[in-house]
Amino acid sequence: MAVCVPDRLPNHASDAEKRVCELLRHHLAADCIVYYEAHLSRRHPAFVVIDPGQGLLAIDVKGWLPQNLIGGDHERITVKDRHGRLHSCEHPRREACNYLDRLRDRCRQSLWAQHLLQAGDQFFFPLGSLVVLSNISRRQLAGSAWDVIFSAPDVITRDELEAAFVNQASTGLGRFFDPSWPFPAMTEFQVKTLRAIIHPELLISNLAAAAAVAPVAAVSPEETAIPGVQWLQLGPSTPEKAAVVDEIAVEVVSAPRPGTAPSLDKGLLDFRVLDLRQELVVRDVGSGPRLVFGTAGSGKTIVLVARARLLAQGAGRRVLLVCCNASLGSCLERNLAEAGRLITVRHFDKLAHDYGVIRRTYPAESQGELGRRLLARFRVVAPELRYDAVLVDEAQDFDPIWFQCARCLLHDPDHGDLLIVGDGNQGVYGKRRASWSNLGIPARGHTARLGKNYRNAREIMRFAAPFARTEGGEDDGVSPIAFDPAQAARSSGVPPVVIRAKDRFEECAHAVDLVAGLLRGRFGVRQLSHPLRPADIGVLVPAVRQELIETFAQFRRDLHAKAIPFVWVSNRADKTARARVGDPGVKLLNIFHAKGLQFKAVVFLWADILPQAGWLNRTPEEQETLFYVALTRAEDYLAVVHSRESEFVARLTGNG
Repeated sequence: MAVCVPDRLPNHASDAEKRVCELLRHHLAADCIVYYEAHLSRRHPAFVVIDPGQGLLAIDVKGWLPQNLIGGDHERITVKDRHGRLHSCEHPRREACNYLDRLRDRCRQSLWAQHLLQAGDQFFFPLGSLVVLSNISRRQLAGSAWDVIFSAPDVITRDELEAAFVNQASTGLGRFFDPSWPFPAMTEFQVKTLRAIIHPELLISNLAAAAAVAPVAAVSPEETAIPGVQWLQLGPSTPEKAAVVDEIAVEVVSAPRPGTAPSLDKGLLDFRVLDLRQELVVRDVGSGPRLVFGTAGSGKTIVLVARARLLAQGAGRRVLLVCCNASLGSCLERNLAEAGRLITVRHFDKLAHDYGVIRRTYPAESQGELGRRLLARFRVVAPELRYDAVLVDEAQDFDPIWFQCARCLLHDPDHGDLLIVGDGNQGVYGKRRASWSNLGIPARGHTARLGKNYRNAREIMRFAAPFARTEGGEDDGVSPIAFDPAQAARSSGVPPVVIRAKDRFEECAHAVDLVAGLLRGRFGVRQLSHPLRPADIGVLVPAVRQELIETFAQFRRDLHAKAIPFVWVSNRADKTARARVGDPGVKLLNIFHAKGLQFKAVVFLWADILPQAGWLNRTPEEQETLFYVALTRAEDYLAVVHSRESEFVARLTGNG
């Protein structure tokens, strides 16, 4: 069976389109991808099919009746609508060909996609077009000029539809390609490139690892950007993009530079594209609440970002994206700034503040009490302050009543677009015992799971695995997803290190040396392929409590003495600190503020503080989750530094 995107067609799809979709789904091979309404401009075919062994096929479905056809030729058709008005339109065959031409132009304009072209700027695989006349039979066309204008094989009628697709899994769509020629079947990365050309919103960003990508010195941003998608540019990353949002974890595609052999590493351009599973979640057109549970690094947040862009830029809908962590909220706001006023990003306390509900501090107000006060406010909120879609990130840290608040902000709470994503392994406020059905959110049949990890190297996943939990029930709150190192998309070849120091000051000295080494291209005794930038590095601590304030101050002075720029994100004396998580410099932050972030290298300092009875009133389970969060912020390089015995550190070293 082929993969259809979206998996369910929207309500406005015609019965004929739904029938064609099911025929394609059931009769094409499993490596085929069928896109519905692949927008490239105002006019587009109903379907675009990527068949790796046959080529690219555009299919248009026309519901014209015989009496609708007034006149025409091979270029244009005049039809009469149900109100008796005449319209002149392109012949659907010509319309499909024009779409494919525009697709080729976009490929020609995109440096990273030019490997799909051969001499003469033509695709190396065949292109084809097919027109389906869903309400006209071949007999009704026979004996008239229409039989020539809508001639086979690239036009099929209602009575020919079923036979046209039966057994296509073995024969492919070859008869619809003219001309056709033998070619090596598209590789996986060529298919991914083609997907990104058809749907540019699948592209996320370029890789920050400059050494793995030859510099793009001679190429201007205008030459590498996709038309209309200003947020994607190839070339060196800016410091602002280094402390990236958690789960900007997607497939990395390496495309040959024009004029270079695909096998030469230095001839590659790397870019990131949503995988097919992530894309299906983004393009799910069903109404009502939907849940997405994913492991760390599986792309949960970027699915939300892509979904928000699709709804706002593609459909012009007002979107609210709400999370729990202020640092993550700041990053999301920065990443979505180009989307304009249709997307609002808020962490929950800031959302409450917007509506005049401010968390009480004396005595400290619980999450549930804040939610109850806000829910009362939302129930009387004016329609113009509601949203077409609400997207929830970090759902594992939401109090159950917060989900009711999110639903209440929808224009249509029962059928509106509510997407909730989370990972039960990362909940730092204990297990949120929420029954989705009691909250009015149907989980069964509305839950997707993302298990593949693109962020953490396999070595880091193995290291963190002892701190992950097993999967939960479908209606039992935000379920943890099995943390399987075999699902890591890549390996760094560099195992994490555990460093034992004599005291806290020596721990800090080790951390300074590690950071300085990474900036010179070394990790301990290992020589790296390239130096890291300061913004690629995060130094995490459980928390800076009173007894460690001076120790941490000395650590910052030591960084300053070595001219290492840093941002103390968790500085409680600086109210703007958490909003500066995207600024250049090494990030210094506690684990709570690190949720939602990732770094190429992480130094986990004072790791032996956890677990500790009564620490910040956290349960042993919550402390274990915090430890897991700290370990999984690292993409490639992880160092755990301690000076005392600890149950968790012993577990890392195999002694626990």
